[in-house]
Amino acid sequence: MKLIKKVALCAAFCFVIFFFARCDSTEPPVQNGNNISLKLFDISVTEAYLYIEVNNSSTRQVELLKDNVLNISFNLAGNDTILLISDLTEDTNYKFTALLKHQDYVVSKSEELSVTTLTPTSNNFTWQVFTFGNPNYRYSVLRDVSIINEYYIWVVGEVYLLDSLGQTDTQVYGAGYWTGSEWDLMKVPYSDYGNPRPPPSPGPLFTISTINKKVFVTSYANLLEYDNDNWVERAFFIKDMSFNGQVIQMFTYSEDNIYCVGRHGAIYHVPNSGWNEIESGTETYLSDIWGIKDPINGEEIKFITGTHLQPEDETKLLKMNEQNIVQDLNWNINSDLSSVWTNNSFPIYVGGNQLFTNKTGDWEQIPDILFQHYITCIRGSALNDIVICGTLGLLAHFNGVDWTTFGQISPGAIFSSIEIKGNTICAVGELGRDAIIVIGRRN
Repeated sequence: MKLIKKVALCAAFCFVIFFFARCDSTEPPVQNGNNISLKLFDISVTEAYLYIEVNNSSTRQVELLKDNVLNISFNLAGNDTILLISDLTEDTNYKFTALLKHQDYVVSKSEELSVTTLTPTSNNFTWQVFTFGNPNYRYSVLRDVSIINEYYIWVVGEVYLLDSLGQTDTQVYGAGYWTGSEWDLMKVPYSDYGNPRPPPSPGPLFTISTINKKVFVTSYANLLEYDNDNWVERAFFIKDMSFNGQVIQMFTYSEDNIYCVGRHGAIYHVPNSGWNEIESGTETYLSDIWGIKDPINGEEIKFITGTHLQPEDETKLLKMNEQNIVQDLNWNINSDLSSVWTNNSFPIYVGGNQLFTNKTGDWEQIPDILFQHYITCIRGSALNDIVICGTLGLLAHFNGVDWTTFGQISPGAIFSSIEIKGNTICAVGELGRDAIIVIGRRN
């Protein structure tokens, strides 16, 4: 599939030829074929991403009609491409048709595609802030969050509290969940490396993923599943004492298809049994992973960011296909990356020192966010419902048209992770020596 080519409109006619390819002028015209197809790839408030595919035809002359009016004509270089149609109106229905032509003859005509643009979501949230910790003992921090629904939210990290007698509890609380009215923190036991391995004991956690109300968490080397009020080990990634591939982030397609990434280029795949280590081609700190299924062919695609954490680390943007082959996307912009999110693989959002999006094959910086902050996490539920968090209390929401920041909620916080589901946002991190949780509810 070729990179997206952006459509530009000009007065009463369209221009922009994405690719140039020769057509054989001696090819006889063939009427009423079905050699061209048109599908919706993704939709936003003012943009549509259309997938065009041509089969069994040597001609590549394509015209796109919008509401029966010529929108663009171009020569397709390969067999398929994704077109970005911009300058659309929100909450409006459009009808598109693709024509495959040879000179002035219509060789094939796609079925009509009906598309309705999205409506901007509300940026109006009411916020609630919670802090936990024992500042007289150790720093507390929450590192990741996963929303099952507005009444059931899970968080993981490292929280130290007082015991029931008001004394310091030296055992760490690694996880917690929102009951709909309060937070219930718990100690999560797991076993470390050894021969034999020692008995499980409570430890800190680094990332969490939920799917179908199943809860998965990781320590730096254990993948655990919460099952009937017990924590069951699904995988243990340490093979020997030279282990340096500590887990940082996780993505779950299903309970039998889990991916973890971490330090020194570590990528782990956990299928229905056992686990496999995947060659990433890098030794850098892999900070985030986000997966989707291609809306056209259903193939799994994973995007991974590599962060410049240590002097030897390189900033990386990786793409991994369904066969777990990793491709380096050659990030060559002088900006660190810590997180990645996409709805259907285009557009892609990445963030770190700055926030970028790729809608056309080229990276564009989004200037709306105040970049004295460092962006630690990007997540979304659709192209009109995207959130980011970061340092200096950075919380922001994109409604499909505008970014709104909520820096006044907790300006001193360092947020590690954020998620949005339905009308609920939840972000976690640290505030001074305490762990912090912020819940936003859309009004």
